[in-house]
Amino acid sequence: MSNISSIDNSISFIFINGFFSEKLSDLSLLPSEVIYQCSDGLFLQVPANCIISPIVHLIFVNTEKNKSIFYPKNNIKIGENSRMILIEDYSAQQSEYYTTDTITEINADKNAEIDYYKIQKEHSTATHTASLIVKQKQTSKLNAFFADYGSDSAHEKVIISLSEPGASCQLNGIYYLNQDNQSMNTTIEIDHSAEFCASSMVYKGVLDKKSQAVFNGKVQVKQAAQKTTAHQANHNLLLSIDSEVKTKPELEIYADDVKCTHGATVGQLNDELLFYLRSRGIEKAEALKLLTQAFVFDVFEKIKNNVVKQYIQQRVNDYAML
Repeated sequence: MSNISSIDNSISFIFINGFFSEKLSDLSLLPSEVIYQCSDGLFLQVPANCIISPIVHLIFVNTEKNKSIFYPKNNIKIGENSRMILIEDYSAQQSEYYTTDTITEINADKNAEIDYYKIQKEHSTATHTASLIVKQKQTSKLNAFFADYGSDSAHEKVIISLSEPGASCQLNGIYYLNQDNQSMNTTIEIDHSAEFCASSMVYKGVLDKKSQAVFNGKVQVKQAAQKTTAHQANHNLLLSIDSEVKTKPELEIYADDVKCTHGATVGQLNDELLFYLRSRGIEKAEALKLLTQAFVFDVFEKIKNNVVKQYIQQRVNDYAML
């Protein structure tokens, strides 16, 4: 097995072929008051008033060369006034034709805050199906970022419940598809059921060759959720005339004192900008790379932690040449 890299000075939980590897993991920086259990996934309970400074890095690696199915299950409970940064990281080493079917549940208590990052770089023949279910209480905050770009077929579902006043969530994501018949399906449901809550989702997709993507984003604002602020946007860049995107942002509003927006775009690279770069002596491949980088730049800039930002950018760059 090749070396498994994790973020320096992090708390790393490493799972190989669906099972926790205590030997490869490093929990030395985990606060003693935090309760955890590991088997096919992680159960983590952070008590009230606990700030976990190191990044918690969950690494799932598949190495088997057969048609295995893996079912990681993660359950994260964050106590009142607590803080943490969590990365959920999926990849493969010489493994192919397998399926990952994962569920992560996060419960954030009053005034808790979690920065959640999900990286999906499975094998190019694999199938990845994932569900993230988040329940947030009063004034809790979720900052989430998703990077999907590896598997042949990916299905990402996110369900967020803002059930008490002042809860907020911010979702950002990118997906990059560069294989024939590679597909990505994203479904997001955000439920505003209390007043003074806020949500934002901004996703960008880059598609090449004969790849396909589907994006469904739905925000529901219930009658009791007055003073709601909600924004959603999905923008897609097609590098090939054979690639295809179907995008459907939705707002379902039953309250009358809200600020809600939604939008979606699908387009190709600007030919004039490409011609300008080529006229300055820049090769076509490099020019395409620069324009694609500019397209996704603002989404990466929403990652607040510079260590995490550099880690994710490097992982994506190695694959997508962004």
